[in-house]
Amino acid sequence: MKRKLLIALIAITATLCGALSFAACGDSDSGNHSTINLIYELNEDKQSYRVIGMEDTTATDIILASEYNGLPVTSIGEEAFCCCISLTSVSIPDGITSIGDRAFDSCSSLTRITISNSVTSIGEEVFYDCDSLTSITIPDGVTSIGNWSFEHCNSLKSITIPHNLTSIGSCAFNKCSSLTDIKFSGTKEQWNAIKKDYGWNDNTGDYTIHCTDGDIAK
Repeated sequence: MKRKLLIALIAITATLCGALSFAACGDSDSGNHSTINLIYELNEDKQSYRVIGMEDTTATDIILASEYNGLPVTSIGEEAFCCCISLTSVSIPDGITSIGDRAFDSCSSLTRITISNSVTSIGEEVFYDCDSLTSITIPDGVTSIGNWSFEHCNSLKSITIPHNLTSIGSCAFNKCSSLTDIKFSGTKEQWNAIKKDYGWNDNTGDYTIHCTDGDIAK
């Protein structure tokens, strides 16, 4: 009977939080603060860690560590914080280079995220349905915005994009109905050279792209 109950609980938890973030949904001490315990896993190289979740899914603010067990933390795993609906603020430190697919998918209370310039890779659907997020700055080293990255971010008003960007994925900003400002650190020519996939700006607000040599209207 206990085994059947445990299996049922695992199935429910996996459905709510995603397979990779299951470990983050266990019991923990209280603490809606930045010192809550994060869960780490060794990368394949055995020389670094990735964050795969957090022990307290009711936490509101988190600051990721740049080191764990004497080794660097270099990435955020797929679905690491998926469906953590209480999360409001995230700080990603130097040393982390990649954010996995759906890492913050459906974090519906997330309003602020600070991403270090060490990040060079952001996966697909990373901020899908983060409908409280109002602004974000993409680090200079990122060259592509993945498919559906900001889809359904209904409160997103402003995004800062680096001049190194070469592609924007399908439906990346679809249904960002409040989007009014895209701040681009390059020229109009550089903006026009970016590969933009199908539906990247469907159902958005009437945004203006602010380039270094002038503005471009939607």
